[in-house]
Amino acid sequence: MKKVITLSMALVMVFISCSKDDDEVPPSADPRSARMQAIADSMRLQIDSLVGLPIPGMHFYVQSPQGSYFISSAPIPSRRITSAHWFRFASLTKLFTASAVLNMQEEGWLDIDDTITSTVPGFGTTYVPSTPEWDIPYKNQITIRQLLSHTAGVFDCDNDTVPALGMKLTDYLLQSNPDHPFTTEDFTSTNATYNLSYFQPGTGYKYSNVGYSILGNIIARVYSANSIFPKTYTNYLEEVMITSVPSTVGSIRFPDNSTDKFIPSPGSNGMTYTGGTDTLSITAYNPSILIAQGNGQGTLKAVHDWVRKTLKAQGALTTQTIQLMNTPFVPDYSGEQYTFGYQDFGSIGRGHSGARAGNLCIAAYNPANDVSVLGYLPFWDIRDDINTVINNNLIPLYITMDLLAQEAQ
Repeated sequence: MKKVITLSMALVMVFISCSKDDDEVPPSADPRSARMQAIADSMRLQIDSLVGLPIPGMHFYVQSPQGSYFISSAPIPSRRITSAHWFRFASLTKLFTASAVLNMQEEGWLDIDDTITSTVPGFGTTYVPSTPEWDIPYKNQITIRQLLSHTAGVFDCDNDTVPALGMKLTDYLLQSNPDHPFTTEDFTSTNATYNLSYFQPGTGYKYSNVGYSILGNIIARVYSANSIFPKTYTNYLEEVMITSVPSTVGSIRFPDNSTDKFIPSPGSNGMTYTGGTDTLSITAYNPSILIAQGNGQGTLKAVHDWVRKTLKAQGALTTQTIQLMNTPFVPDYSGEQYTFGYQDFGSIGRGHSGARAGNLCIAAYNPANDVSVLGYLPFWDIRDDINTVINNNLIPLYITMDLLAQEAQ
């Protein structure tokens, strides 16, 4: 999920109205930290009011020149988590994937303006296989840059209904085998068979998980070509990209096995709410569905630190590449300055969001004030599908992050 969030001051004022939580843990002796805790507690209670029941909690990691702050707000003290808790960061994975592709470009291993049918520099292998399963519409015209920016028109049969099936491909395959080992070919062969696409490459914008699945396959093929042994997307992310921020090694992972369904302990799982007292805790999820587009897991601190350091050019990427990521496309078909797995979030800076399996998160960095913030809400209000998720979850999460970022300066 990814939305441009335009917030009025009136809406902000509604959400920051004061409230009292009888179960609140005594605040920190640090005045700034105490104020940030109060903001988070107040906003959580506002979400409780919107939803009509206590949500599991909401959690934040914030860093500024003034220091680092972890804020966990929950209905009772025992439900609070720590910055060492693991969570599924869903489509925030796309920022990691895009950074990996750009790092490969820095190494001269690929060119983002190549078409996906071109050969890997220095090798005879093509970026994607030359097989019928990969004969998606406009295959010969699609560039790596377009996949990164969701301007390739690749049909997203993970998120959108396949007319011939009457449902999403993901749901279709899971109904017969919850442990189905998904491959990129599952998606591309469906698009090829039914001639599915959104538009001619380079003429529009449509967010596509399948487009990023293709990028994951490209990363694996390029890494394999430049290595002695066959490599996977997960290998490159964990061996190259995560090690570029040493403090995060062992605290971020990209599981790709369909049976590797659980997050490490201690962990925070997602929850969905459909009305009344009907909530569902999602403890297991098949990560092979999400390779390169949403399979990332990590601790709150590690994910925040990797995003912050990478976007400050203190990780795998150079200052020049970060400038490239920060340069809006012309024309900007996205309307939200989406470039390379990277979008505009207004006053909190640029980054990416993630939503899957009852988890919602946003991570962003603002170079203007050197403030970075990660917000995590393990709850979806899906009573009115995407509408209640946006209004009762996403917008309040964003507002809280904005207020915490201001307080942290």
